[in-house]
Amino acid sequence: MNSSPNKIGLLDTDFSEAARNWHLDRLYIDLAAAKGRALTPLEKKFLKGLLCGYSPAEISVKVYKTPNSSAVRVYLSSGLYKYIRELFLRQRSEEIKLGNWSRVANLLQQAGYKKQTPDPLPVRRTGVSSPLTQPTDKIQRSQNWKRHIDRKEFCGREEEIAQLQKWILRDRARLVSLLGLGGMGKTMLAAQLVERIQGEFERVIWRSLSEIASLQELLDDALETLASKEELTRAKTPASKIALVIEKLRSQRCLLVFDSAERFLEKSDGDTDLTERARFGQLLKRIGEESHASCCLLVSREKPKELRSLEENSRPNHSLCLEGLQLADALKLPEIQALADLESQKQFLVKLYASNPLLLKIAALTINKFFNSNITEFLQAGTFTFGEIRELLDRQFDRLSTLEQQVLYNLALSQCLGELRGFVRDIPLGISPRERLEALESLQRRMLIHKSATGFRPKTLLHTYLLEKIIEQICTQVSDRQMARSIEQILRESLFGNYLSAAIAVA
Repeated sequence: MNSSPNKIGLLDTDFSEAARNWHLDRLYIDLAAAKGRALTPLEKKFLKGLLCGYSPAEISVKVYKTPNSSAVRVYLSSGLYKYIRELFLRQRSEEIKLGNWSRVANLLQQAGYKKQTPDPLPVRRTGVSSPLTQPTDKIQRSQNWKRHIDRKEFCGREEEIAQLQKWILRDRARLVSLLGLGGMGKTMLAAQLVERIQGEFERVIWRSLSEIASLQELLDDALETLASKEELTRAKTPASKIALVIEKLRSQRCLLVFDSAERFLEKSDGDTDLTERARFGQLLKRIGEESHASCCLLVSREKPKELRSLEENSRPNHSLCLEGLQLADALKLPEIQALADLESQKQFLVKLYASNPLLLKIAALTINKFFNSNITEFLQAGTFTFGEIRELLDRQFDRLSTLEQQVLYNLALSQCLGELRGFVRDIPLGISPRERLEALESLQRRMLIHKSATGFRPKTLLHTYLLEKIIEQICTQVSDRQMARSIEQILRESLFGNYLSAAIAVA
């Protein structure tokens, strides 16, 4: 391995909660027999992290204080995974495949290493003092989360939670979508919601689809909790597994949470995985159309095409588009409060980043570190999309088709130059009206544009991002650096208009 724990500073993180739910001493002894010698302290630490539901990246953050999980993954693939395979071969004469960290806990639970009375819901509870809803009545309830959601900085969103609760509990919605741009806090909101309503369900299953390699893996993973081994053996094809999931949603009241669902939604040009995406759409359609008492909460940056028909004809399916925080809640963010500016300056910063909590935190930390906590100095620098903010917008932009990107560029320039009067005729891209409408529909479904009195417009920060990209692309064509800087200044004044000067004046 390239980096040893001693060199990078191993943190004192022992994942002690694993001891409450697992027979660790027996597991250590059996794995040591499979390995041929005792497990090292680091191997035990990583194993406990997996048993607590942490991904390799999360373990790396906890242990090494870095999200780069390559060191952890090497330890797992060259060590623990081999010992677990050998353990199953010795005990059951069974060859198992262990290509994903998320299977470790399920396999070892099946092998009898998990205690009979585990904690009800393994959500990371830093900063939260109230207990989770405990199972009551005669229904045997179970929760199966593969991720730990840190909600210590959760604030506001009471209206959104009330609306989601109404749809799920009172209206008995089968499919509810929580949609929004990256950084809006969708996952944290979903975790807060599930904590409140989990007692109404027999089973709660949370899966982050960003960590699921295929629909086949997702179905197998869910059915390990919902179905018996005999039923799993009979379900061979994706269609039969989808049918079995629907059958189980009818026989027991379940709450399925699919986080980061954009992982299985349509991609842009050159997508070769259409069958996989079509099957995921089929799963959503069956959940939304067929009669059952369960609910699927879909958390995504994009709205699946299938939801349009599912939300029509009075079917119990709904979507909530998550916008930024209320101004008062955004101003309560610790990073914003730490700035030494006037209230008016902080309010302008909040509006500039559309009350997106993640982007606000990044911007505020940058202002504090590099601009002496002075928002005006930051605005004068004239760069609003940088670092992690730029990376987040890049990921969203790169998912678009070439046509969708062209339409966005055109809308950004049209808005800036005041020429947008009719969104169909004012997009001179040499494409048909049908293609234009389809591109606009897709961009609206991805929540990258919104309808205004004059037509469609890119979201506020996205507009700035697009103009900066246009300027960069033009300037890269100029070889003379001094001329490039002059051109950049002229373009900024021309394209941004009075935007920057007005912003500074307001601040």
